[in-house]
Amino acid sequence: MGLPSIFEVYSLAIGPSSLLTTGALRIGQAFRELLLSSPYRPHQRILIEFLGKFSELGKENLSDMAVVCGLGGFLLEDSPVRLPVFYSRIRENGCFSFMGDFWPFNPESDVIFNSSSNDFTHPNTIRFHLVNPDGQPVFQAEYQSAGNGVIRGPGVQVPGRFTEMASQELFSEIRLILESEKITLLDYILSGECSRYRFTRDQVNKRMNATWKVMLGCLDHGLKTSGFLPDGTERQATEIYKNYLRQIHHSPSLSPESARCAVYARAMAEEILDNRLIITAPTCSGAAIVPASFKLIQENYMLADEKIIEGLWVAGLIGTMIQNRASASGLNLGWKNELAAGGIMAACGVAQMMGGNPGVIETTALMASELFAVLPVGEKTMDTAGFIRINQVTAQCAVNLFDLARIQPNEPSGNLDRALGYLFIR
Repeated sequence: MGLPSIFEVYSLAIGPSSLLTTGALRIGQAFRELLLSSPYRPHQRILIEFLGKFSELGKENLSDMAVVCGLGGFLLEDSPVRLPVFYSRIRENGCFSFMGDFWPFNPESDVIFNSSSNDFTHPNTIRFHLVNPDGQPVFQAEYQSAGNGVIRGPGVQVPGRFTEMASQELFSEIRLILESEKITLLDYILSGECSRYRFTRDQVNKRMNATWKVMLGCLDHGLKTSGFLPDGTERQATEIYKNYLRQIHHSPSLSPESARCAVYARAMAEEILDNRLIITAPTCSGAAIVPASFKLIQENYMLADEKIIEGLWVAGLIGTMIQNRASASGLNLGWKNELAAGGIMAACGVAQMMGGNPGVIETTALMASELFAVLPVGEKTMDTAGFIRINQVTAQCAVNLFDLARIQPNEPSGNLDRALGYLFIR
């Protein structure tokens, strides 16, 4: 397969933004590793300079907290404490710990949001400075966030698709392969992932199952968690879910399943905004839609996890096609396109789980791309209520598109490759 791995679509991240939060965290981690192998020691002072989009949107996306935690040694995979707690400890202690050395650091004075500078080559840049006790610069390193947690900079190994133009594999080409080789869409996807990692099908399916468990765990946590989001907004998914359960058997409802899907999407959206560990699909912004849609389908039709995994593979394939067409900078897509991507992925995954053939899956994707292309979302930023609401509506739509796609009398009337190119062109 000429596309990125599906596990690049489903990657561990921390919200609210895979570009500006997860990217900043990984940049902090990368500079920490660079320092550990350098001759520099704690008598030098570390300054962190945010440039471009980081200087404009970094505060609201908690980029400062993320980069400081990465520099302090925070790890997404196995940190025993949450990001805000880790950050508070650094701020209270006034230092980082580096292999027995303690580097003085004050986030209030040592993090600079430089919105007036144009001295950068990439719009999502973080620059580190080391200065001596006299204030003279002794070292500088610059990193960029390329989207979906991928970064560039000293000592960073970048996936091939971010260093050279990837081949744009077309869904029309995939369908020709399926017909000529008499294989299923799942066969095609799994053979590509197995050859990439040199794993067996059982091994890649186990990895995808673990991915689904993280998604479910995040959603279930969102349904049980109250309190406040970082911007002061009260979390409401728990109370809304309780109201849903109380009223579902006592009040008539045109579509109780649709309402439940919206509650699930809200719970996930609140987790994203609350700096919780999530799985991108394909970025943080749209990461609520796939798990919310899939959980509803699993419950409604009592599907085994194996069927959910099949849906995740197909949704992931669509996600790789979107990533392959997208800009190297996720923010250039805007919230609109990131949410659209999550909705298209979810709709196609549902179509697979419900027995749709490749033609029906393509029709579903076309309908989703047409519908979600007109989402009323801003290009740069969005208020919390708007972010939650549009995730909810997108998830509700995604679970229903298969029913419309499967009753169409003909093969897809449009071209999915053209539609994705229109939405997610480089």
